[in-house]
Amino acid sequence: MRLTRQALLLAGGLLLLVAAPAIADMAAGRRAYEAGMFARALDLLLPAAEKGDAEAQFLLGAIYSEGAREVKAEPARAVAWYRKAAEQGNPSAQYELFVLAGDRAGAAAGRRDEWARRLAEQGRRLAGHARSQAAFCAEYLGLLHGRGQLLPRDTVAGYAWLALALQLGRQEAQAAHDMLAADMSPAELAAARVLAATLGR
Repeated sequence: MRLTRQALLLAGGLLLLVAAPAIADMAAGRRAYEAGMFARALDLLLPAAEKGDAEAQFLLGAIYSEGAREVKAEPARAVAWYRKAAEQGNPSAQYELFVLAGDRAGAAAGRRDEWARRLAEQGRRLAGHARSQAAFCAEYLGLLHGRGQLLPRDTVAGYAWLALALQLGRQEAQAAHDMLAADMSPAELAAARVLAATLGR
């Protein structure tokens, strides 16, 4: 059965009416969070977070990570919400898990290099603060591979990640990038440049 144009418009209008309160609650929840009204923010954000909204999940993670007055900090709950958002590609949540995984108390956050990789690979599509965080993660991965810290040494991967960090605007990666390049053969450099061009594409 083919729907008429009028029926389609009516259906679209009904969808907007259903979605409008959820959108309003998200906006109000964000404002409450930014004002430090965490209990109010939780009430407003929880329905959207439970339905899979990554931004709401990230904000719940932030609330339970920080804690204030009527909402106590609960690191395990913070990590759980951050994970839900991060698995959907939320860069802020990925960065928080990257940071938490570097702390001995944050073992539940998972592997630090994995969150760094996920965020760095999004770097070319990000802007502002998120892009800077992705660049920092790319530099971290470059140093990790290039120096053989925690991972087997891989100069090709190290160079590629450091090159990505530079492309994303992290000039602090330049010295490590140049030092690594000086220690590589022409064939390794060629392979590293090819890999660098594909990262995050």
